[in-house]
Amino acid sequence: GDVSAGDVSGNRFVGAPEFSATLGADYDFLNGLSIGGDIVYTGSTFSDIENNPAFENDDYFLVNLRAQYDITENVSLNVFVNNLFDEFYTISRTEGRDTTAGDPRTFGFFVSSYF
Repeated sequence: GDVSAGDVSGNRFVGAPEFSATLGADYDFLNGLSIGGDIVYTGSTFSDIENNPAFENDDYFLVNLRAQYDITENVSLNVFVNNLFDEFYTISRTEGRDTTAGDPRTFGFFVSSYF
């Protein structure tokens, strides 16, 4: 790697936001259904050690939802959606104008078994 960055004291680490926060909640119904979600905020990050504004990634909010239904005492059906509003965000920018985007909206389901 390139170690010619010079004095970078006081700069943020690559990929480290100055501020991030998550707020989430879950609710359990008496019939075995539970629902929940969270809102995730990630502040802007830099893709280089010099904290060059050309390689800064914008801040972003993501909304994630989940639900679980207990079919039996030991088996549950789970569904989820991450990045509900399909927010486009970057996690890395490089000198050649290559950009790495964060995950788009994803959703799915799975069955859990406890024994």
